[in-house]
Amino acid sequence: VERETYAPPGETFPNGCHIAEVEVDPQTGRSTLAAYSAVDDCGNVLDHMVIEGQVHGSVAMGFGQAMMEGTVFDPSNGQLVTASFMDYAMPRAEDLPMFKDGVYPVPATTNPLGVKGAGEAGCVGAMPAVANAVVDALSEFGVTHIEMPATAERVWRIINGGKPIGSGTVESHGDHRIAMAFSIAGLRATGQITILDCANVNTSFPTFVALANKLGLTVRSDS
Repeated sequence: VERETYAPPGETFPNGCHIAEVEVDPQTGRSTLAAYSAVDDCGNVLDHMVIEGQVHGSVAMGFGQAMMEGTVFDPSNGQLVTASFMDYAMPRAEDLPMFKDGVYPVPATTNPLGVKGAGEAGCVGAMPAVANAVVDALSEFGVTHIEMPATAERVWRIINGGKPIGSGTVESHGDHRIAMAFSIAGLRATGQITILDCANVNTSFPTFVALANKLGLTVRSDS
């Protein structure tokens, strides 16, 4: 049995340019990715469809980290409270525009195929592109930096000078809708949220309370 091992003389260094256009609703703090363009150098392209798929998927991953995805732990016991997709936000197709992407191949000189990596191009490019676009949109408020993820709640706080999210009434219609209702009613203004129809609030109620407390809100039940 013959075995051969190839050790390239050096690493490859793919590069590219990613540009994001973001629109921010000042009333709710919600940020929308309006357009996204990218040009990547991944060396010689062997399969354009595969490269497109890798770039599109990795851009979605980078967008998710910049705008939506975040793990939350209960500070009292360390319990992860975003352990399912009911509570952990992930980007979906409706959150993303059609991408404009292209390649500018410059063959690598460190391997016989002249190829470079492409799978993480979007992850690397999307996070700073999207986050900086949000910062640019908020520049009139004196913003020069924002922590990721740039959620609607975080952006709303910045626009409103760091004021508390505030009060609202959330009517529960089954545990899977609690987080959604909370994110909407939570934007309404002064420190307390009332949960109605608690009979329908089952397994997600502790999660809801933990998230509310994390944001400095008081949760009160009327039932």
